Amino acid sequence: MNKRLTIGLSVCCMGLAGFALSAGEALVSAPAAVTKASAAAATTLDNLRTALQGETNAVMRYQAFAVKAETEGYKGVAVLLRAAAASEAIHVRKHVQAITKLGGVLPVAVALAPEVKSTRENLESILSGEIAAKAATYADFAKQAALDKNQAAVYSFKGALAASQEHAKFIRQALAGLDAWKAEGRVFAVCTVCGFTVMGKPPASCPICQAPAEKFEVIK
Repeated sequence: MNKRLTIGLSVCCMGLAGFALSAGEALVSAPAAVTKASAAAATTLDNLRTALQGETNAVMRYQAFAVKAETEGYKGVAVLLRAAAASEAIHVRKHVQAITKLGGVLPVAVALAPEVKSTRENLESILSGEIAAKAATYADFAKQAALDKNQAAVYSFKGALAASQEHAKFIRQALAGLDAWKAEGRVFAVCTVCGFTVMGKPPASCPICQAPAEKFEVIK
C-alpha cells in the first residue's frame, strides 16, 4: 500500500473521529435518517453535517474492508477500497471547508469500529448502504445548496455523488467476477481536488473538476 496514502488517511481519520457518527447512525448505514432530515426541510448546513458524518465513517469502513480483502487474497479489491477511502477522505475535507465557510459548528459524536464480514458481503453492503443512500439524497442536497447560492456546498455534494457512482460501477464489476480480482496489478487513480476515481492511469484532466493529470493520486 502506498505509504504516503496510508499516513494521509490515518491522519484524516484521527482528526475527524471526534465528530463521526457511530456505524449505526451514519449516512451509509441509515438512509432513513437522511430521508427524515430531507423531509424536515433541512438546511444546507444540516445537509453538509449529515454528509460529513457519513463520509467520515465511510473512510474508516473502506480502510477496514480493504484490510479484510487483502487477508482473503482479493488484491484488486483491496486496491479499489483503498482508492475509495482516499476519495471519501477528500469529500470529508470538502464538506469541512463548506461548513467552516458557513460559520457552522462541526458535529460531535463517537465513531465506532465498522462491522467487517466477508469481502463479498462487505462489497454488497457498500452498494446497498452508502451508494444507495447517496444516490437518493446527494442530488437533493445539491439542489438545496444551489437555492441557497452556496457554490462550495454544491461542488462538495456533486463531487461526492459523481465519485460514488464510479465506486458503485467498480464494485459491481468486482462482484460479477470476484475471483478475477484476486490478481495483483490493478491500478486506480483519485483526483486529489474533487475525489473522482478512475480505474487505470490518470486521464489528461479530471472529467468533474478539470484538474490536470498530475493532481491524481495513483493507488496500486
